Amino acid sequence: MSFGEEARLTIHPLCGYPSFDPGEFRDDDWKARYLVKAVKHDTEALSRSFVWMGKPPKKFNHENYQELVAAFHRWAAAKLKELAIAQPVLIAAPNSSAIVGSDADYPTKLAVEGIAEAYGEGCAPFTDVRFTHALPKAHQGGSRNKYEILEHLALTQPLPAGTPVLFDDVCSSGAHLFAVQKLIAPREVGLAIVCGRTVQVPHASMLKMPAEEIVTYW
Repeated sequence: MSFGEEARLTIHPLCGYPSFDPGEFRDDDWKARYLVKAVKHDTEALSRSFVWMGKPPKKFNHENYQELVAAFHRWAAAKLKELAIAQPVLIAAPNSSAIVGSDADYPTKLAVEGIAEAYGEGCAPFTDVRFTHALPKAHQGGSRNKYEILEHLALTQPLPAGTPVLFDDVCSSGAHLFAVQKLIAPREVGLAIVCGRTVQVPHASMLKMPAEEIVTYW
Protein backbone atom coordinates (compact mmCIF):
# COMPACT_ATOMS: atom_id res chain seq x y z
CA MET A 1 0.00 0.00 0.00
CA SER A 2 1.38 3.41 -0.90
CA PHE A 3 0.77 6.56 1.07
CA GLY A 4 1.14 10.22 0.34
CA GLU A 5 2.97 12.81 2.36
CA GLU A 6 3.39 11.95 6.04
CA ALA A 7 2.49 14.53 8.69
CA ARG A 8 3.35 14.27 12.38
CA LEU A 9 2.39 16.21 15.48
CA THR A 10 3.41 15.84 19.10
CA ILE A 11 0.51 16.76 21.33
CA HIS A 12 0.80 17.72 24.99
CA PRO A 13 -2.55 17.29 26.79
CA LEU A 14 -3.47 18.54 30.24
CA CYS A 15 -5.86 15.66 30.75
CA GLY A 16 -7.77 12.89 29.06
CA TYR A 17 -11.30 13.53 27.83
CA PRO A 18 -13.35 10.41 28.63
CA SER A 19 -15.56 9.18 25.81
CA PHE A 20 -16.46 5.82 27.32
CA ASP A 21 -19.64 4.90 29.20
CA PRO A 22 -20.22 7.42 32.04
CA GLY A 23 -21.25 4.48 34.18
CA GLU A 24 -17.55 3.54 34.23
CA PHE A 25 -16.32 7.02 35.22
CA ARG A 26 -14.02 7.29 38.23
CA ASP A 27 -13.51 10.49 40.21
CA ASP A 28 -10.58 11.62 38.01
CA ASP A 29 -12.66 11.00 34.89
CA TRP A 30 -15.31 13.45 36.06
CA LYS A 31 -12.64 16.00 36.99
CA ALA A 32 -10.99 15.71 33.58
CA ARG A 33 -14.35 16.06 31.82
CA TYR A 34 -15.09 19.16 33.88
CA LEU A 35 -11.71 20.74 33.08
CA VAL A 36 -12.35 20.33 29.36
CA LYS A 37 -15.89 21.69 29.64
CA ALA A 38 -14.52 24.69 31.53
CA VAL A 39 -11.91 25.46 28.86
CA LYS A 40 -14.58 25.04 26.18
CA HIS A 41 -16.73 27.53 28.13
CA ASP A 42 -19.57 25.01 28.00
CA THR A 43 -21.61 26.75 30.68
CA GLU A 44 -24.75 24.78 29.80
CA ALA A 45 -23.02 21.52 30.76
CA LEU A 46 -21.33 23.13 33.76
CA SER A 47 -24.62 24.43 35.14
CA ARG A 48 -25.85 20.83 35.46
CA SER A 49 -22.86 19.45 37.34
CA PHE A 50 -20.05 20.27 39.74
CA VAL A 51 -16.79 18.75 40.95
CA TRP A 52 -14.47 19.05 43.92
CA MET A 53 -10.85 19.85 43.06
CA GLY A 54 -7.68 21.11 44.66
CA LYS A 55 -6.09 20.91 48.09
CA PRO A 56 -8.03 21.64 50.19
CA PRO A 57 -10.92 20.58 47.92
CA LYS A 58 -13.06 23.36 46.50
CA LYS A 59 -16.40 23.02 44.75
CA PHE A 60 -16.43 24.21 41.14
CA ASN A 61 -19.51 24.83 39.04
CA HIS A 62 -20.64 27.21 36.28
CA GLU A 63 -20.24 30.20 38.60
CA ASN A 64 -16.51 29.85 39.26
CA TYR A 65 -15.27 27.72 36.35
CA GLN A 66 -13.06 30.61 35.19
CA GLU A 67 -10.67 29.70 37.99
CA LEU A 68 -10.11 26.36 36.28
CA VAL A 69 -9.68 28.09 32.92
CA ALA A 70 -7.02 30.37 34.42
CA ALA A 71 -5.27 27.33 35.94
CA PHE A 72 -5.18 25.72 32.49
CA HIS A 73 -3.67 28.88 31.00
CA ARG A 74 -0.90 28.75 33.60
CA TRP A 75 -0.28 25.04 32.94
CA ALA A 76 -0.01 25.57 29.17
CA ALA A 77 2.30 28.57 29.61
CA ALA A 78 4.53 26.56 31.96
CA LYS A 79 4.58 23.67 29.49
CA LEU A 80 5.74 25.97 26.67
CA LYS A 81 8.53 27.30 28.87
CA GLU A 82 9.49 23.77 29.93
CA LEU A 83 9.75 22.76 26.25
CA ALA A 84 11.95 25.81 25.59
CA ILE A 85 9.95 26.93 22.57
CA ALA A 86 11.63 29.97 21.03
CA GLN A 87 9.17 32.86 20.58
CA PRO A 88 6.02 30.67 20.49
CA VAL A 89 3.12 31.73 18.28
CA LEU A 90 -0.02 30.02 19.59
CA ILE A 91 -2.35 29.23 16.71
CA ALA A 92 -5.98 28.67 17.69
CA ALA A 93 -7.66 25.85 15.80
CA PRO A 94 -10.98 27.45 14.88
CA ASN A 95 -14.23 26.34 16.48
CA SER A 96 -17.41 26.18 14.44
CA SER A 97 -18.19 29.81 15.37
CA ALA A 98 -14.81 31.14 14.15
CA ILE A 99 -15.89 32.58 10.82
CA VAL A 100 -14.08 34.86 8.38
CA GLY A 101 -15.18 38.44 9.04
CA SER A 102 -16.56 37.77 12.52
CA ASP A 103 -15.05 39.43 15.59
CA ALA A 104 -16.90 37.17 18.03
CA ASP A 105 -14.95 35.42 20.76
CA TYR A 106 -14.76 31.63 20.75
CA PRO A 107 -13.15 29.16 23.18
CA THR A 108 -9.84 28.48 21.39
CA LYS A 109 -9.36 32.20 20.74
CA LEU A 110 -9.88 33.01 24.41
CA ALA A 111 -7.56 30.15 25.36
CA VAL A 112 -4.57 31.23 23.26
CA GLU A 113 -5.01 34.80 24.47
CA GLY A 114 -5.10 33.60 28.09
CA ILE A 115 -2.09 31.34 27.65
CA ALA A 116 -0.08 34.13 26.01
CA GLU A 117 -0.94 36.46 28.88
CA ALA A 118 0.09 33.85 31.45
CA TYR A 119 3.33 33.24 29.53
CA GLY A 120 4.30 36.90 29.40
CA GLU A 121 6.59 38.63 26.93
CA GLY A 122 7.67 36.56 23.95
CA CYS A 123 4.49 34.56 23.31
CA ALA A 124 1.92 35.71 20.75
CA PRO A 125 -1.65 34.45 20.21
CA PHE A 126 -2.78 33.97 16.62
CA THR A 127 -6.52 33.75 15.91
CA ASP A 128 -6.63 34.36 12.15
CA VAL A 129 -7.26 30.80 11.03
CA ARG A 130 -10.98 30.82 10.31
CA PHE A 131 -13.71 28.83 8.60
CA THR A 132 -15.08 30.38 5.44
CA HIS A 133 -18.64 29.83 6.67
CA ALA A 134 -20.49 28.36 9.64
CA LEU A 135 -20.16 24.59 9.95
CA PRO A 136 -21.91 22.08 12.23
CA LYS A 137 -20.15 21.21 15.45
CA ALA A 138 -18.50 17.79 15.59
CA HIS A 139 -21.10 16.40 18.02
CA GLN A 140 -23.83 17.67 15.68
CA GLY A 141 -22.49 15.75 12.72
CA GLY A 142 -19.69 18.10 11.69
CA SER A 143 -16.88 16.58 9.67
CA ARG A 144 -13.78 15.00 11.19
CA ASN A 145 -12.30 14.51 7.72
CA LYS A 146 -9.11 16.56 7.42
CA TYR A 147 -9.61 17.13 3.70
CA GLU A 148 -13.10 18.56 4.20
CA ILE A 149 -11.93 20.68 7.13
CA LEU A 150 -8.98 22.07 5.14
CA GLU A 151 -11.28 22.91 2.22
CA HIS A 152 -13.22 25.33 4.45
CA LEU A 153 -10.24 26.93 6.23
CA ALA A 154 -8.78 30.34 5.44
CA LEU A 155 -5.76 32.25 6.73
CA THR A 156 -6.97 35.83 7.09
CA GLN A 157 -3.66 37.40 8.21
CA PRO A 158 0.00 36.47 7.67
CA LEU A 159 1.50 34.32 10.39
CA PRO A 160 3.97 36.37 12.48
CA ALA A 161 7.59 35.46 13.08
CA GLY A 162 8.24 32.88 15.75
CA THR A 163 7.73 29.16 16.36
CA PRO A 164 4.19 28.04 15.45
CA VAL A 165 2.47 25.94 18.11
CA LEU A 166 -1.06 24.67 17.49
CA PHE A 167 -3.78 24.79 20.13
CA ASP A 168 -7.12 23.01 20.37
CA ASP A 169 -9.37 22.44 23.35
CA VAL A 170 -9.91 18.76 22.49
CA CYS A 171 -7.96 16.39 20.25
CA SER A 172 -9.84 13.30 19.06
CA SER A 173 -8.65 12.20 15.62
CA GLY A 174 -6.38 15.23 15.23
CA ALA A 175 -8.09 16.15 11.95
CA HIS A 176 -8.52 19.84 12.84
CA LEU A 177 -4.92 20.14 13.99
CA PHE A 178 -3.56 18.44 10.88
CA ALA A 179 -5.74 20.65 8.65
CA VAL A 180 -4.36 23.80 10.28
CA GLN A 181 -0.83 22.40 10.04
CA LYS A 182 -1.36 21.87 6.30
CA LEU A 183 -2.92 25.31 5.84
CA ILE A 184 0.10 27.20 7.18
CA ALA A 185 2.66 25.19 5.19
CA PRO A 186 5.44 25.75 4.25
CA ARG A 187 5.81 27.11 7.81
CA GLU A 188 6.67 24.02 9.80
CA VAL A 189 4.79 23.14 12.96
CA GLY A 190 5.22 19.91 14.88
CA LEU A 191 3.81 20.68 18.32
CA ALA A 192 0.32 21.13 19.74
CA ILE A 193 -1.00 21.99 23.19
CA VAL A 194 -4.47 20.64 23.99
CA CYS A 195 -6.62 20.63 27.08
CA GLY A 196 -8.19 17.21 26.56
CA ARG A 197 -7.13 14.13 24.61
CA THR A 198 -10.11 11.93 23.82
CA VAL A 199 -9.77 8.58 25.60
CA GLN A 200 -11.99 5.67 24.59
CA VAL A 201 -11.01 3.32 27.42
CA PRO A 202 -10.12 4.30 31.01
CA HIS A 203 -6.54 5.55 31.33
CA ALA A 204 -4.48 4.91 34.46
CA SER A 205 -4.83 8.59 35.41
CA MET A 206 -6.95 10.92 33.33
CA LEU A 207 -5.22 13.89 34.96
CA LYS A 208 -1.67 12.80 34.03
CA MET A 209 -1.71 12.20 30.30
CA PRO A 210 1.64 11.75 28.53
CA ALA A 211 2.80 13.55 25.41
CA GLU A 212 1.82 11.63 22.29
CA GLU A 213 2.90 11.65 18.66
CA ILE A 214 0.07 11.37 16.15
CA VAL A 215 0.55 10.67 12.44
CA THR A 216 -1.51 11.12 9.30
CA TYR A 217 -0.96 10.97 5.54
CA TRP A 218 -2.02 13.42 2.86
